[in-house]
Amino acid sequence: MTPLVAQMRAVRDNMCPSWVVVDGLEVVAEMAIEAFELMTGRVAPKRLMKEVCRKTWEEQRVQQQQQVLRR
Repeated sequence: MTPLVAQMRAVRDNMCPSWVVVDGLEVVAEMAIEAFELMTGRVAPKRLMKEVCRKTWEEQRVQQQQQVLRR
């Protein structure tokens, strides 16, 4: 969870309990699912697409951290 998401959840919990807070990765996955369904006319493999988004994000984050350490 990013600091911004943590902050927004705290605001929601204390002041605006009706807010729904999601992280950006969840938004990306939902956009990909919608695009898949619009372009193919088929039901998207939602669980798989969300897993791929999360796995790809984790792999890229590790690669970026390794690059920073090499500098």
